[in-house]
Amino acid sequence: MDLFNILNPYYLLLLFFIPVFFISFYQGNTGLGRIRSAISLFIRILIYSLIILAISQIEIKRKSEGLTVFYVIDRSLSIPPNSFKETAEFITNSTKEMGKEDRIGIVLFGQEALMECPPFSKNEFSFVDYESKPGQDGTNIFKGLELALAALPQDKAGKVVLISDGQETEGKALEIIGRFNLQKVPIDVIPLSSYISDEVAITSIRAPWKISEDQPFNIDIVVSSPREMKAVPLSIFQGEKLITKEIVDLKEGKNRFRFSYREQIAGIHNFRAIVQPKDDNLLENNQAIAPVQVKAKPRILFLDETGGNEYLTEILQSMGRYYVTVLPGSSCPLNLVDLENYDLIILNNVDAPTLGEERMKSLKTYVEELGGGLLMIGGSKSYGVGGYFKTPIEEVLPVRMDVEKRGIYPSSALILVIDKSGSMGMGEGGVPKIELAKEAAILTAELLGPNDYLGVVAFDGEAKWVIRPIKVSNKDKIIEEIASLREGGGTNMYPALDEAYKELSNIKAFKKHMITLTDGQTQGGDFQNLASTITNAKITLSTVGIGKDADVDFLQELAKWGGGKFYFSQNVQALPQIFTQEAMRAVGHSVIEERFIPKKSSYSEILSGLDKGIPPLFGYNATTLKSSKIAQSILITHKDDPLLAIWNYGIGKSAAFTSDVQPRWGKEWTKWPEAGGLFKQLARSLSRSESEGKAEMNVSEFENGKLKIQADLFDDEGKSLNLMESKITLISPDGKIEKISMKQEGLGQYAAELPNIKKGTYLFKLTARDSTGNVKLSETIAHVFPYSKEFSLQNLPKEYLSILAKETKGIFKPESEEIFRTRPVVMVSKPVWEYLLVLALLLFPLDVAIRRIIIGRELWEKIWVFLRSFFTISISKRKEVKETEDSLKRLLDKKKINRDESETAEIPKISKTYVPKIEVKEKIQKEENTVPKSTLEKQESDEPKTEENVELFTKRLLDAKKKKRMDNS
Repeated sequence: MDLFNILNPYYLLLLFFIPVFFISFYQGNTGLGRIRSAISLFIRILIYSLIILAISQIEIKRKSEGLTVFYVIDRSLSIPPNSFKETAEFITNSTKEMGKEDRIGIVLFGQEALMECPPFSKNEFSFVDYESKPGQDGTNIFKGLELALAALPQDKAGKVVLISDGQETEGKALEIIGRFNLQKVPIDVIPLSSYISDEVAITSIRAPWKISEDQPFNIDIVVSSPREMKAVPLSIFQGEKLITKEIVDLKEGKNRFRFSYREQIAGIHNFRAIVQPKDDNLLENNQAIAPVQVKAKPRILFLDETGGNEYLTEILQSMGRYYVTVLPGSSCPLNLVDLENYDLIILNNVDAPTLGEERMKSLKTYVEELGGGLLMIGGSKSYGVGGYFKTPIEEVLPVRMDVEKRGIYPSSALILVIDKSGSMGMGEGGVPKIELAKEAAILTAELLGPNDYLGVVAFDGEAKWVIRPIKVSNKDKIIEEIASLREGGGTNMYPALDEAYKELSNIKAFKKHMITLTDGQTQGGDFQNLASTITNAKITLSTVGIGKDADVDFLQELAKWGGGKFYFSQNVQALPQIFTQEAMRAVGHSVIEERFIPKKSSYSEILSGLDKGIPPLFGYNATTLKSSKIAQSILITHKDDPLLAIWNYGIGKSAAFTSDVQPRWGKEWTKWPEAGGLFKQLARSLSRSESEGKAEMNVSEFENGKLKIQADLFDDEGKSLNLMESKITLISPDGKIEKISMKQEGLGQYAAELPNIKKGTYLFKLTARDSTGNVKLSETIAHVFPYSKEFSLQNLPKEYLSILAKETKGIFKPESEEIFRTRPVVMVSKPVWEYLLVLALLLFPLDVAIRRIIIGRELWEKIWVFLRSFFTISISKRKEVKETEDSLKRLLDKKKINRDESETAEIPKISKTYVPKIEVKEKIQKEENTVPKSTLEKQESDEPKTEENVELFTKRLLDAKKKKRMDNS
């Protein structure tokens, strides 16, 4: 086994220059002597070698300590909920075998992979419940394994434990085996049971997308069954209407059934098949839907909140080949599949709050991506006064709602009185109401001209000016001030209205108006008297109530007293449109009510036949033609404002007629015979036209559960269209749009792989262009995915789960105690270049010292004597201490014997020549050889020999010995 690893081995070639040091040694004359020169040479070679090894990044390999285990757990819809308890018990039991250096982490995966918890030690780890939500409509094992592998530490052995039913709907888990083997990380696999292992499912339903009225067609259904079943009900519904029910027998595997049907009503119809076997727990995959479009006459949707313009309705219905549906604006379809039924949609005096933001977005997509036509007709609730400023509808139309020539009009003054109480900070639809109020105020500021005045006063428990009334010349500063608005406490509107009145009364403007907004009930005050004072000052007051807690009755009365309008909406999202609508109505100049004769501005086939003169109109909505080469004004007003403008938007068309065709402004037009021809030609021009060619499209599933859309393109004569630039516009159920390029695969055959598909109805808009960019073909189909791919029987668990374990040297179906017992042997590398450089730096001063410091013979001898004496003294000190301890022990033993004898015999007279004591002293002096005899005799002659004196004598003896030792050292 290799013990070293060198990251930059080519630097080791520099070691071949070491002989240069020897050549220099033998040829040089350093004057250091051979011994010092040899030592210097050795140190220099060592320093050089250490530096080369350091820059080569040499590493020492060692066996890793500790094991990091990642549990990669499947959280897709096909996993039964009761599997959590089993998984938690398994993980908890496996931790019993963990060591101090071991770590455990968890990754959850579905469509995506998320880190549930990073690696923790045994004491830190706890597994209570899942918190991450990785998307349950699919299973991507590859992403789960990839995230776990990336999170494993590099300095420890690692292991991954995969817990899944193997119902892989996205990605290929086997493609990651090579990366696991490269890092020597095994995969243990714990297979789980699946919902769908013993389920019946409708795996396919097919029907032609487009048919003619009263044309028979077939509905083909494929039912997959895990075993033979008798007498299983199979039903077909058109919407909620049951059209047929049969009792069928199922064999194991795929079962194919065909039903014939004839539909007479034009439009898009969903045909739904339902199979109802006994003892089938999962209902999601027991049904499937096939949409069918029955084409007849082109269809026009006429939206009018007043119930329909009878004059225009009669004109459109008299066209013969068009079928006209009249609905109020609030009933406009929201779903794009329903809008696809219509070739033209007309908005007749319908305001933006009535439509709502989501419907406006759908109408924009309908024109831009589905190629539909849109016509807006003016009136008192249309264009700017309808609240369409900066909405999706304004984007679609060829005109803008603001008027660039506003400077010629008298100035207006507007103050917004906005509730900023605590309840305004509450969210509705994910957005706090105060944020929508700020958006409404900002849009209002953008509407006003540079000579107009705008002020914003906010109230909670008290009134506070956000911005005092100033001319709207610096809109950026005004917007910045409005954006600083924050919610506060209570609700007291009266002081704010009073402040707004006082400021407005001092401003000189042609029109003065106040708009107050609240979502609750205000504190008391003499509002009626204040409103009377306001109106007497020629100031109008409108009120806006939002939310279910707004005091509707009070706000209606207040608007009545103030001479303004009252608006109420449960839908807070409509607030910006309400504000702009009221601002344009009250202080704007977007409604021009004057008699004028329309003028032709440019040639168009829409105006063909209008040669007898155009009758007058008595009003219109002022707009501005968009600065685009494709926006065309066909008719203009006496002020050169657009009256009829048209352009292409996306792959559809839209037009703006800014006057009305009703008695208010168009009373002369309703009597004009040519008006019918004008609107018929306008409707034909805007309506979605049939494409020159034909496309046969099909959505199918192929390898690894991915989806593919295929299309065969033909021209009018049935010949294949080749070398087309074909694109699919994919519109998901939530309105999201994704464009996908198609590749030609054969003669007139094009295909594209679809992105991740979820449950719901999708629209596929195919557009084919030739080399010059002209649209040669445009076709739309709808496809329904009734349930998640998780419940499809086409992707049952395969053998790849056991292959994952086998190929990575893991364990298939391991016991809990095996997880930490079976440890992969991993050698980890530790860099040592830092240590090598430090050692080289420490040797460098020694090399300098050897070459620069000269040491004479006498100094060498002194150093040698010092070192020799140092080690000798150290050894003798240890010997003396031991001998002293032994002598002291013998002395104390002798003392004890003497004490015992004195207790039984007569104590002799002590004299200077007491032999026993002299013998003891001589023996100690001889053994220790530290204290002179004269000193001992003097001490003995001065003191009597008692037991206490003997102890004192011993102490002095040791002190004298210690002093002598210190002198010697």
